[in-house]
Amino acid sequence: MSATMIHRPMPRLVLGLFLAAFAGGSVIAQPAGQGQGGAETQQARKEIQEAQKQVRDLQQQVGEIRKSAIESNPELKEQRGDLRDLMKEKMKAEGHKPDEKLNRLEELRTKLQESDDLSQKEQQELRGEYQKVMQTFRQAQQKTLKDPEVQKARKKFSQDLQAAMKEEDPQAEELMQELEQARKDFRKKVQERLGNMKQGQGQGRPGGGAQQ
Repeated sequence: MSATMIHRPMPRLVLGLFLAAFAGGSVIAQPAGQGQGGAETQQARKEIQEAQKQVRDLQQQVGEIRKSAIESNPELKEQRGDLRDLMKEKMKAEGHKPDEKLNRLEELRTKLQESDDLSQKEQQELRGEYQKVMQTFRQAQQKTLKDPEVQKARKKFSQDLQAAMKEEDPQAEELMQELEQARKDFRKKVQERLGNMKQGQGQGRPGGGAQQ
């Protein structure tokens, strides 16, 4: 999950990838809205889908480099495990149950991937629970990320992972910068569409349009 954490852009991206793996993967949410007709809405939806695909493609490329870099460096793999364990310990010390949350997220993800036999209501309930559990986990995670010991370990891991990825593939840095830009473009398009939808809803209400 995104996700991103140090002062320089590249380490922030590297850490975002780690945290996504720690949380069991990341999900790009599609904007949910009422079905609206018109070529303009269809074009906006198409642009969002294309931007989303670009993010996913880049995530896959960067993720493969990251995986190869860690697999090629046993010390880095151990360092990642130590950081993950440290974060879990800090979360448990605050009264959270990270393993329980992660296991539940994995169960829900599996059910959603095999949801063809479920009704639309059941699928919505699963998505709702997934989002709720993920939000709770992320809130606990964000608090843990402020811990000085965790921040020190994160910084070291980020720097070492960055160096390993660049050694694994010279294009790693460029790809991560492209991924960061693609994410920004995707968020911008989603925000623009949501803004247009709200504006359209306002105009559709009594008194929402122009006064004659």
